[in-house]
Amino acid sequence: ILIDLRPSLEKILLTFSETTRRNIRKAEKKLNITTFVLSAIADEDFEQHIELFYSLYKETGRIRKFYVPSYEETRAKIMAFRETSLLLFAYEKDSSLSLRMTGASKKPIAALWVGSVDTTLIYFHPGNTASGYRLLANYLLVWEAMKWGKKKGMKVFDFETAYDKRYPRENKQWLGYTAFKQRFGGELVEY
Repeated sequence: ILIDLRPSLEKILLTFSETTRRNIRKAEKKLNITTFVLSAIADEDFEQHIELFYSLYKETGRIRKFYVPSYEETRAKIMAFRETSLLLFAYEKDSSLSLRMTGASKKPIAALWVGSVDTTLIYFHPGNTASGYRLLANYLLVWEAMKWGKKKGMKVFDFETAYDKRYPRENKQWLGYTAFKQRFGGELVEY
């Protein structure tokens, strides 16, 4: 599924389903997004970011019952795209006072890893918790990634894989995932 990032943000947003636009607005009220360009992360902090992303990615696999490659394989893939990718993390909005009083550390409830090749921003892997799904973090993360890509001059957001009706017995769990992606509009391309 390819989404054209050349129109204005307002026009891109209008191509999303009404449900998607509503979910983004709801998520914006409850979440903060932090973006990390991987090439800009200091080496001493890099591994921590990868581990945090991987824990969320693995949780998504557990919740949605799909295979997640090993940490080593995922890390190797991230390293291959380190110069051209970023991680986005979603955090629940909390008052800093309540965090200080409880001594709790703020942990992300969802994440998204995207990369770029030339002028295409590519959706690689999401990570989510039950709270992340409940608070619609996946919608806001995708939107924030698109906004970042547009700002950087990207022309296309490649949502990557989708359910392929030519192979109805394989990957039936992709139906829901594909429906999520299709809510953002774009063009379904078969290869």
